[in-house]
Amino acid sequence: MTNPDWNWQVKIGRGRSDTGAHHRAIEVARQLLAIGRWSDHLNTLIVIHDASDLHRQLQLSGVVLITQTTM
Repeated sequence: MTNPDWNWQVKIGRGRSDTGAHHRAIEVARQLLAIGRWSDHLNTLIVIHDASDLHRQLQLSGVVLITQTTM
């Protein structure tokens, strides 16, 4: 499997917008890719909202509600 271009395809939405939040968004995207929730990863962007909080929830519980929106 080919990996996405993490820096260009993973964007941060609402919430913090610093470098740390972008790194957390990339980690969330990697986890989504690993479990098959980002199926068209070579042709799409993914926007992670509240990346720091979402990353923290994943680390604490391992389970988080993922919703998909289409523009």
